[in-house]
This record gives sequence, structure tokens and C-alpha cells, in this order.
Amino acid sequence: MNRDDLRTFLVAGLIALVVVCAAALAHAADPKLPPAYDCPTIRAFVAEHGKVKALAMALESGATWKQIGQARKCLK
Repeated sequence: MNRDDLRTFLVAGLIALVVVCAAALAHAADPKLPPAYDCPTIRAFVAEHGKVKALAMALESGATWKQIGQARKCLK
């Protein structure tokens, strides 16, 4: 392998790294998190559908365990 080949591989690797980082930053900028709900809405949903279905719906919509823990405080 000569210097020109090495330079080509380094440039290609750098370009690939930049593309991957740009894609990761674009995804991080728009994570599509579920909206935050207030306690009366959470209580009404759980009363209508039950705790198990409410938990399943929250997980399907992308809620984090931290958000689910905060929502559980509304049920106490």
C-alpha cells in the first residue's frame, strides 16, 4: 500500500465518520418523545383503560421509565 492509497482510505474514513455523526445529531435533535400529560388526564386514562393497558400504551408511544414513574405519582 502506498501513500496515496493510505490518504484515500483516511479521507474516506473521515467522510464516513462525519456522515455518521451528522445523522446521529439529526436524530438526537428530533427524538419524537411523547408529550407530557397532566395528572387529571393520566387518572382518567387509567380509570378508563386500566393500569396494564396504560403502561403498554406509554411504552409503545416511547415514554421513558422516568416519565412512567412520574406518571405513577399521579395515581397515588
